[in-house]
Amino acid sequence: GNHKDAIDQFTKALAIDPEYAQAYVERARSYEAIGELQHTADDLKRALTFEQKEPELFFDAARVNYELANYQDALELVNKSIALDKKSEPAFRLLARTQMALEDFSNSLVSINRALELKDNAENNFYRGQLSEKMKNFNQAETDYKNALSRNNKYVEAYLAQASLRLQLNKPQEAMESCNAVLNLEPNNKEALLIRSRVYAKLTEYPKAIDDLSKILFNNPDDKEMYLVRGTYYQEFTQHQNA
Repeated sequence: GNHKDAIDQFTKALAIDPEYAQAYVERARSYEAIGELQHTADDLKRALTFEQKEPELFFDAARVNYELANYQDALELVNKSIALDKKSEPAFRLLARTQMALEDFSNSLVSINRALELKDNAENNFYRGQLSEKMKNFNQAETDYKNALSRNNKYVEAYLAQASLRLQLNKPQEAMESCNAVLNLEPNNKEALLIRSRVYAKLTEYPKAIDDLSKILFNNPDDKEMYLVRGTYYQEFTQHQNA
């Protein structure tokens, strides 16, 4: 309720002065806090018509447009942010992600490498791994995920990406290790259980594969796709036993 009250106050301030940039910024923050991302983007855009010198403002507007999948707008805004602050690591990372979403992979690689030069952190290594996968550079992707995890050993997204890639590269035991690392952190993680079930199926350990899907369905009883996958495992298990 408080954010709605705050929005009401900022709206009153803007009724008195429609060019009050800070009121747009504050109202945008409240909109974002209640998940109204389109209103957030609209208010940040209005604020930017009156305030053109704040890199953070351009960055926030770019970030929200990225979340809304308005990638072309996000690209324009993040480039303006970088023009005002050429050493902003989060801005180069967002630029790389935006370019990746627009399938401009070569420029995305330049941007993520620049972000890594500014800060060699887990996130930048992870996103370079994502990009490397898209560019079919799987060995590089594996190195990037490993680097991300050496900088943050609780990075669930990186373990999941690593598990998925390792399964794709026909490294089931290593994929299993990545899944188990996630499940140690989050015992009910659906994606980790699903990937691990695929690993078990690949190793023809069907009862374990079925068991992992049963764990997912215990928490998501209406997930029709999981019933479908579990059904195919029962089929494969029967064929395997009869072989």
